[in-house]
Amino acid sequence: MAIGKRRRVWRGRENLCVVRLKVALDVSSAILLCMHSKENSTHFDSLVASIETMDDQQLERLQAPIDRRRGELKEKQSTVIERRNYRNGILQLEGRAYRRKKDGESTERGPYWYFHYREGGKQRTLYLGKTDNPEAVVNEKLGKE
Repeated sequence: MAIGKRRRVWRGRENLCVVRLKVALDVSSAILLCMHSKENSTHFDSLVASIETMDDQQLERLQAPIDRRRGELKEKQSTVIERRNYRNGILQLEGRAYRRKKDGESTERGPYWYFHYREGGKQRTLYLGKTDNPEAVVNEKLGKE
């Protein structure tokens, strides 16, 4: 099982988040990973290299946290079902994922249409809802161009 410990390190003006991750059976071996550092790819490469030398038992111990993390990422994400260009933006049909408060079960709602566009140098998102004709709803809400 992976053991993570976070600490903040100040280097000049940068505030770097350093995560210590122990992945092998040998507790003395540790890999420092920092998502904000340019050196992260080097550490990632050494992590991949150490995985290539692990035996079956070590790989089994490593697989459980990987599967758990993949499940966490999948549960939080909404799904893009359809995406197409329209006017000065993109129409996107999304299935929205969320976790129910009463039982903690993950479920999905929708699909709902959204229109993502830029206005005045800022990105905007316009909720269109459930509709068979999202183009008409965009024209109605933003006006014809």
